[in-house]
Amino acid sequence: MINEFGIKSTRNRLAWEQAEGQYKKEGRKFFGRQYFADYVFVSPEIKVKNFEVPDVEISDHLPLILDFEV
Repeated sequence: MINEFGIKSTRNRLAWEQAEGQYKKEGRKFFGRQYFADYVFVSPEIKVKNFEVPDVEISDHLPLILDFEV
């Protein structure tokens, strides 16, 4: 779904700021920005009407919204 709908990221600045902060404060290794941490897999019999990942900063993970028919 990520590729099919052209989703750029399932993470946001909160995730990246947290990782950078841990590196600066605790010396934990920072490997750069992780753009994808969440995925949706759909069986062939499911008809996907829409899939979106709105940039809503509630968490360091963005919400995944799947609209489908069975």
